[in-house]
Amino acid sequence: MKSGIMEVPDMFVVTKADLGDMAAKAVADLEGALSLRLHPGDWDARVLQVSTLDPRLGIGPLIAALDAHEHWLKTQGLRDLNRRDQMKSWGRTNLLLHIGRDGLAALSEKSLRHLDSETPFQSFINCGLRCSFKAVKRLLPQIRGWPYG
Repeated sequence: MKSGIMEVPDMFVVTKADLGDMAAKAVADLEGALSLRLHPGDWDARVLQVSTLDPRLGIGPLIAALDAHEHWLKTQGLRDLNRRDQMKSWGRTNLLLHIGRDGLAALSEKSLRHLDSETPFQSFINCGLRCSFKAVKRLLPQIRGWPYG
């Protein structure tokens, strides 16, 4: 197996660091890319190496770096802000993924019989989903950042 890269926000972890040259090249490439960053006053992104075979490259330094990053996020007031933004994003995505599934689940068994004889769009209209779509249209603009609201 070749060396892999696991990206953690503001941190890069090169796994299988015991593979020698391949891992060293991955580290050098990442460090080179990080030297070009546009906002040098931000968190000093780190490139770490880990290996299960080399005790010097164990999980300890990774845990210490993750703890240091969390401390920096807290002191900058970014941890809670980032979590709130992520929860909003997950909520938006979750809502969009479930509208169709939950809409179909809401159909009665009698309504589902229409699906065999009509086009799907006509069946939705005949099953009363027009009202459900209106409700969704009213709800989506209330979600901050929704592009159609």
